[in-house]
Amino acid sequence: VKEAAVFGRPDRIRTEHVVAAIVTKTPIENPAALIEELKSYCRQHLAYYEVPETVEVHASLPRSPLGKVLKVQLRKQSSAAPPAPEPTPTPTPSPEAA
Repeated sequence: VKEAAVFGRPDRIRTEHVVAAIVTKTPIENPAALIEELKSYCRQHLAYYEVPETVEVHASLPRSPLGKVLKVQLRKQSSAAPPAPEPTPTPTPSPEAA
């Protein structure tokens, strides 16, 4: 892995879940194996809530003119869109309440 950035994606069940965006040093043939290896490493060294649920391989990370990773753009580029929020049911008054 050449570089990585981690950001949160909104989640309707929890507040958000962890997404890792990585850039590899060389092109990889089997990204699934690398992703599983990274998740396994994280499980051994991080708390369970810090382990990325999603690992995305990017060609490059978006950067500002000062070289900072632009996480807002990463969220927009993210391959997995956030889950649609569940509609909030509108309470209907009961006839007894009137």
